[in-house]
Amino acid sequence: MAEPDGPGGGAPWEHPALSAAQRALLREWFPEARGTVDHSWPFGITVLRFEAPDGTLILKASETSHHLAREARAHREWLAPLRGAAPGNGRTTAAGRGQGHGPGRRPPSEAGPGRGWRAEPRGAAGPLVEPGPALVPDLLRYDAGPALVPDLLRYDADAGLLVTRYLPGRIATGTPAAGDPDAYRQAGRMLALLHCGPTSSPRDKGRYETTMLRKCRSWLDRAEGPSAGRPLAPAPHLAAARKWLDGFVPAPVELVPTHGDFQPRNWIVDATGTLGLIDFGRAELRPWYTDLVRLEHQEFLADPDLAPALFEGYGRPDGPFTPGRWLDHLGQSLGTVVWSHDMGDEGFEEHGRRMLARTVEALASPRTHRRPG
Repeated sequence: MAEPDGPGGGAPWEHPALSAAQRALLREWFPEARGTVDHSWPFGITVLRFEAPDGTLILKASETSHHLAREARAHREWLAPLRGAAPGNGRTTAAGRGQGHGPGRRPPSEAGPGRGWRAEPRGAAGPLVEPGPALVPDLLRYDAGPALVPDLLRYDADAGLLVTRYLPGRIATGTPAAGDPDAYRQAGRMLALLHCGPTSSPRDKGRYETTMLRKCRSWLDRAEGPSAGRPLAPAPHLAAARKWLDGFVPAPVELVPTHGDFQPRNWIVDATGTLGLIDFGRAELRPWYTDLVRLEHQEFLADPDLAPALFEGYGRPDGPFTPGRWLDHLGQSLGTVVWSHDMGDEGFEEHGRRMLARTVEALASPRTHRRPG
């Protein structure tokens, strides 16, 4: 969350968007809360910053959104590597390469004085899953460093309330960090740590791509269909998408914890230039490359130096654009068009059409192993 412009108002439970049940529970949790600032987005979830005796906190409230459940699960199950992990300079060292350092073992002393690696981050409930070859084979973890994500304090699924600590800083969008390769090295490091979070189901037996294929076809039907009164994207682009989807064959993929909206508007940059990560309402187990799609259609297009910087921080080179990777490009393109149309967000709907145009153009090219644009 960005720093507010003013000192804030009264108690958070006085906000008119909260239900009676939410107000009562919030007052029970934080009876001395004051200084409320509204950070809500236009669509669906109330987001408030407020002051409590134990610090500055963030409240998210919604009685209908599944995003709060996703965010709570991410905090409880997947974010341990991002708590107390130093971002460093985003560069791996030869000491970690090819050594087979699994859970419970430390790599050689070449890591440097005072910065030994840990196979189990502080606060983790158990050992991490060993990163597979498709993930981050030479990821480093350090003993000390700032938390890169806020802590979850309270969550009530029935009331639709979630409270975290406030992560100080400003949203990276609109700051120099949004176009700074050094910031993207940090972002790559954060993404690597997130993707190495604990998971008990690293292989999905084809279910992920089968589900995504079904979603793509549903979004495509709605983009073409009579309920809209008109096609939501150019007919040739929709036809090309359908032809490609009709030939797609789902295959097993490796799943990792993903953010789901990984871009500068969810990166926090503090006064020292260190990045943090917020807003896990779209977090889910997905293939690693799904966290790159939004960057590939925005920041990476604007500056070709940013993608190599992010992958330097991530600790591996970018992989080829496999059919499954293109499936996610189509899914996010079509989903953006349909969702934005439903919400009445014409600007974002047009952005989705541009995403779709780049994707179908790339799919028609023999260079489909390259990112769009």
